[in-house]
Amino acid sequence: MYRRRFLGLLCEAAVIAPLVFQIRTASASLDKVGVNSETLSAFLDVLIPKDETPSASELNIHKKIISHAYRIENYIVLLEQGLAWLDLQSETYFMKPYAALGAREKERVTYLASTQDAPSIVQLFFSRIKNDALFIYYTQPESWKGMIESPPQPYGYPDFQEIG
Repeated sequence: MYRRRFLGLLCEAAVIAPLVFQIRTASASLDKVGVNSETLSAFLDVLIPKDETPSASELNIHKKIISHAYRIENYIVLLEQGLAWLDLQSETYFMKPYAALGAREKERVTYLASTQDAPSIVQLFFSRIKNDALFIYYTQPESWKGMIESPPQPYGYPDFQEIG
């Protein structure tokens, strides 16, 4: 009886061990990213600034985008190149990295990125990050302040219920 149990546990360990190694490797690679998270955070705060709702950086959208990027082929490369472009433009025009710029300067560099012709890496970077950031941002309940308290589906739309 003990031998069967031991062999069963040994087989389970053989199946689980590669999964544990894969999870550890993925989390370790997240720490070694070449993505400049300060620049990404500053860029996202220009796209989604703080008002009565939190800014993108307050909801850690930059970290979620980096995690998301690992699941998509070449997304990390796109992030690195796009953020390097933002820093290069900032250094060229203002002699500072993007994250160190004031609000107006960040908006000018962001505007430059938004007006790049397609197809270009910068145009792809801008549109992809903007779309992903907005999607991730509005999935957070903290971003709903002032709009709705909860999704309407459990209760339906009140106007429709009054009519029907």
